[in-house]
Amino acid sequence: MVVGRPLAKVALQEARRNWPFVFGFGVTFGLIFKLSLSLKPEDAQKSPFVNPNAHR
Repeated sequence: MVVGRPLAKVALQEARRNWPFVFGFGVTFGLIFKLSLSLKPEDAQKSPFVNPNAHR
């Protein structure tokens, strides 16, 4: 714990240091969310990951 420094100053320093990670997570999860919403049940049935024993 940092003693003697205001919480706002510490939070600002950490935000400056960690913004690339926050941005990267936001973009990644935004893309995953958008792609998962675009999938239809028919697409899932065609996927080898959903039905691994299906023969084509």
